[in-house]
Amino acid sequence: MSSILHAISKLQPPWDEADDVRARQEKMEIDGFLAAGVGSPVREVWALWDAPQLQQWSRWLILAAAGALFLERAGTIEVGYTLTISYVLIVLASMTNAPAVLRGWRILPSWTRCAAAALLAAYLAALLSGHQAEFAGLSRASGSRGLIYLSDLALGLCVVGLVAGLWERRSLRSLVMALAVGGFLAAAYAIYQWLALRFGLPFGHVNNAANSDGVSFGGSQGSGLFGGERVNGTFLEPHFLAAYLAAMIPLGFLTTRWVVGRLRRLAWGGVVMMLVALLLTISAPGWGELALAISTASLLYVVSRGWVLPTAAVAMITMAIWLSVIPALASPQLVSPLVGRSGGELTLTTAFRTETWRAVLRLWAHNPVLGAGPGQSSVLLATAHAVPGNGALISSQGIWAAALLDGGVIAVGLWLMLLGGSIIIGVRALWRYPTGLRWATVAAGGAAVIDVMI
Repeated sequence: MSSILHAISKLQPPWDEADDVRARQEKMEIDGFLAAGVGSPVREVWALWDAPQLQQWSRWLILAAAGALFLERAGTIEVGYTLTISYVLIVLASMTNAPAVLRGWRILPSWTRCAAAALLAAYLAALLSGHQAEFAGLSRASGSRGLIYLSDLALGLCVVGLVAGLWERRSLRSLVMALAVGGFLAAAYAIYQWLALRFGLPFGHVNNAANSDGVSFGGSQGSGLFGGERVNGTFLEPHFLAAYLAAMIPLGFLTTRWVVGRLRRLAWGGVVMMLVALLLTISAPGWGELALAISTASLLYVVSRGWVLPTAAVAMITMAIWLSVIPALASPQLVSPLVGRSGGELTLTTAFRTETWRAVLRLWAHNPVLGAGPGQSSVLLATAHAVPGNGALISSQGIWAAALLDGGVIAVGLWLMLLGGSIIIGVRALWRYPTGLRWATVAAGGAAVIDVMI
């Protein structure tokens, strides 16, 4: 395994000279700040902490975490809350080379730094000003829930800076290929899972983490193709697996351009497996996210290349896909023939989520500005539905609903700024210098952001 990761990390495409100059300037600014503002012992510790060996170890940990992302609900550790393998690896990577976090955030635009700091401050203010609701006997709804969620947010922001800092003058190929390999493995198991559930084979379910209610485990995912069950792989539910695959497919396609011979055939096989696994999830949102992200990224690519006829064709396809979203959301029955699920089942699913959003709005009215505190959305919804007796939590069905309850309108606005900013950064990079890597990054990131939004 180490030899494979070492080979991946050696792949180095040409680096943008402008990015290289900016990275050197940012590093000089940080070095100057440290030299002017702190004493010699601190500088020495900082230099040792940012040594090349520690940087390399941190990169290895991030690559391993990227490849293990698909083990979201499998191989987890329960310490009151669920710790995934990738989560633990990311924590270790951040501790191994913390100076890279600061260096990475210095590279990013100043307004993204302000938005990230303001978002963390908003959730901290919500934690201090809100009331932490608790369920007796359920660790997931204890008084420490707010601190855990605040730590999750802080770690997520650390990862952004860590990746930017560790790869500031390096190729992203190693990271992209690690993510793609994880997608291939996730698809392979999802296909096997469909066969296992259909024909009674072993290891049909390998997840060892509790469901989103914090109490139950496993359970049927609904009817799927050809009399089988919908697959969720190692994820909580089929929609989460579909969202993951939608983001990994553009990266998997990109890897087919980077390898040759037998590896290229394996990469194409992986892409085909991801498409098949996405089909087996029977997830209309997953296919929608993939279509929207790829068509939009492709339109930006051909426009920036100046290709007139491809631009006209891709623009028509992209417009048709975006316009089809409106009737699909208004009348879910229209997509039932495409996903193989009955109109009644889709209507029931949509009605459940719609009612949950309405409950969120009613609860949000009590704390509209700062919210009730990080992580309180599921607890408040469970209380509103009168289910604390069995200790089951209720999902808020999306980041916007959770942000409204947890951090109020301030948190929602800052999330919009961060997510919108990530899209703007990617679009700007693709527009200025269209490459396959930037196309795949925008497509994958776009699919992930669309999933968060819906």
